[in-house]
Amino acid sequence: MPDRLLILTVLLTGAAATDLRKGKVYDLWILPAYLAGSLWRIQNRAWLQQFAIASGGMEWGESVISSLGPLWPPASGGFWPGQAVPWQAMPGAFLSDPVPLWQSALHAFFLLPMTVILMLLPLWRWRGLGGGDVRLLAVVSLFLTPAEFLTGLFCAMILGTGTGIIVLLRSGGRQHRICFAVPIFISYLCCLGGVPWNITAL
Repeated sequence: MPDRLLILTVLLTGAAATDLRKGKVYDLWILPAYLAGSLWRIQNRAWLQQFAIASGGMEWGESVISSLGPLWPPASGGFWPGQAVPWQAMPGAFLSDPVPLWQSALHAFFLLPMTVILMLLPLWRWRGLGGGDVRLLAVVSLFLTPAEFLTGLFCAMILGTGTGIIVLLRSGGRQHRICFAVPIFISYLCCLGGVPWNITAL
């Protein structure tokens, strides 16, 4: 599967372009990235799991799964045969190694996107974000660790708020729609190190 930064670059570039030109982010553009992101997350579930443990936390949505109890019994093996599992002592920890495919698929296709959507729902209700922006961010989260996603989201909020204030002042107080896919595009590419070099291969 192509590099995650390459997919994100294409996704965010197209979303920013349609938001600027048409004033919306199309679901037909987001859907292929949603499928690609879910498959990428399933394919890289072992790396994501080890990264989360090394960071001292749990993967996206794992606290939700762990609260369901016996459906996800505690792990019995470590990273390698005979090694203890360092996350068994964590409150609510449930992960096994390797992560079962069905569990990873449930997490990638449903739990993670829904976690992000619910987190951003108040901003949508207060008209701080459009529905397309919320769905775009949910798909972006599929390619990122929690720290990467939250860092980019924070930067996008700061950039979007600043842009909105400038537009409001220059328009004499009249409200104008902000194309929030553009701050999302700029923030995540900056936080992740810019456009990947192999984008030129397209």
